[in-house]
Amino acid sequence: MKLTKLEAVRASAALYVFLGHFLLAWFFTKDSRLALPFVFGQEAVMIFFVLSGFVIYFSTASKPSISFREYFVKRFLRIYPIFVFALLVSFVMASFSSLDRAWSGLSAFQLIGNLLMLQDFAWAKPGVWFSPFFGDAPLWSLSYEWWFYMAYFPIWRFVEPNRRVYLVGIGSLLGIVVYNLIPNQPSLFAAYFITWWAGVEIAREFLEHKTVTLRRQVPSLCFLTASFMLWGGVLLWQKFHGTKLVLGAFPILPLRHFGACFAVVLGVSYFPSILNKESNGVTRLLASFAGVSYSLYVLHFPIACMSRWLGWINNPGMEFTIYIVSAFITAYLAESVSSKTITLLWHRADVLKGTSRN
Repeated sequence: MKLTKLEAVRASAALYVFLGHFLLAWFFTKDSRLALPFVFGQEAVMIFFVLSGFVIYFSTASKPSISFREYFVKRFLRIYPIFVFALLVSFVMASFSSLDRAWSGLSAFQLIGNLLMLQDFAWAKPGVWFSPFFGDAPLWSLSYEWWFYMAYFPIWRFVEPNRRVYLVGIGSLLGIVVYNLIPNQPSLFAAYFITWWAGVEIAREFLEHKTVTLRRQVPSLCFLTASFMLWGGVLLWQKFHGTKLVLGAFPILPLRHFGACFAVVLGVSYFPSILNKESNGVTRLLASFAGVSYSLYVLHFPIACMSRWLGWINNPGMEFTIYIVSAFITAYLAESVSSKTITLLWHRADVLKGTSRN
């Protein structure tokens, strides 16, 4: 069952991230007042996290006997084909700018780190091991999503439902503490897990009671508040010691993330009608972009924002139009053609393998 309003929210968040990156790359500086409405891409990613947790629970709850193998294959086929394609596109776009720079910047170490889903903003957070491949910044969030998927299954399978949020919440608080003592990537994954699991708790209540209430979301909100306060303490410590603070970097960035997640959960708790099936024309129009939202999110940056592969065109309007259209066409091909073809071939091979065993 698809919830059109949530599909519209997911598509809107992806389109907003695209628009913000495009305008900041071509028209505004981050210090410009005109850029202010478009600098909340990080907050939009928190919407993705909550929605992702919601969708995963929605999916697995309808298949209580699903095996880890089946779950893993579904997640892998959803994430990796488009992700690997994005890595290739990032290299190709860098090659358009300078073939020498592309090959000299090609690092097997960074490529392996990205393929293992360990990439993050190295310049913005201490303790990060790998940067997004060739500067494709939106890829940072995929590593979090992937490890959230992997951690979800054993918790969902083996932990009693009412205890799950407490296990995740306490683990996230411990992740924050460990990260600030010894900065490292796994602790960051653990610290952010509650932002994703909040979506799981929303989905659980919605499926069980057909609505979402503030009372039942209190545990998630409490852990998000406690996390926010811990990050706030780190910020005050840094400020006291004279550290220069940057809006888009540690320790302000985690405050933005957890504050946004808290706002999303609180908003859904107060306005659960967003989970209803009813929709209008605008909602359905936005939801029509949901099918390419993931591929657009990971592909738009190298195609339309980072590279200058159409610099030889002397018509800015035409140049910008081609950038935007190219991003959407590539996203459509990646999502609706390449990803679906790979998934179909995988399932056919799986069926043939099963037939041969029988």
